[in-house]
Amino acid sequence: EARLLLVRVDYVEGEPETYLLPVAFAEGERAERAISDWPDSIVTRLQYAGRDRTGVIYEATANRDFLRVLVEGLARRRKFKGAAGQLAAVPTEMFRKLRGKGALEPSVLRSDQSNTSVVYGDRMIMKLVRRPYAGLAPDMEIGRFLNTHAPHVSTPRVAGYLEYQRRRAEPITLAIIQEYVHNEGDAWNYSLDVATTFFEQVTSRSATETLHPALPEVSLLDLMHQEPPPLARELMGGYLQSAELLGKRTGELHVALG
Repeated sequence: EARLLLVRVDYVEGEPETYLLPVAFAEGERAERAISDWPDSIVTRLQYAGRDRTGVIYEATANRDFLRVLVEGLARRRKFKGAAGQLAAVPTEMFRKLRGKGALEPSVLRSDQSNTSVVYGDRMIMKLVRRPYAGLAPDMEIGRFLNTHAPHVSTPRVAGYLEYQRRRAEPITLAIIQEYVHNEGDAWNYSLDVATTFFEQVTSRSATETLHPALPEVSLLDLMHQEPPPLARELMGGYLQSAELLGKRTGELHVALG
């Protein structure tokens, strides 16, 4: 059993912010196991007043059973009652196809990011929105649109979402579940690696070797239709093709949204 808390933080200056905090409670042997297995997830220890019983409140995403319940809720279109509203698990038309058959083992990604991402097997990934706000989340709204109107565009398909619904208020997107795309990193870190290798190659070249070709006297738009110089191809490897493909995919996305 777990709770999804929406915690409002008020500041001395500026607007208040709301944060999503999934928590669960354990006592006895389960509490000791939580302390041993998930020490970083412990929020606080509790002791019952006047009783020789103790327990812990911990961050629920450490518990794989909790993560399984979220996806099972999508499969069954579950609605969970809350103090002032309800949590609705809403699958899209892509959910069953992306989920496939068999059990999906959840695993929290340990990357540095503001949200929490959970991979289910090798099929789906859930982004738990840590700082939610009223209204549709752009990832979900755009993803659903592309699912329906531009399935040919190379973007991860949306399998479903978790939404907090209250009367007379805009819904709040708490989680988005998408197709998991296998990858070897992101374009930013790839670009940094290529730049590092580029400078290493340039500085290791012989001083007598010409590395200063004349700069072209035409605009960047004109250069776009020309082949890159042999020296650029030699020093940058397949990065130029990757950059071209990224531009093409970005263009396809803009055309679809337009």
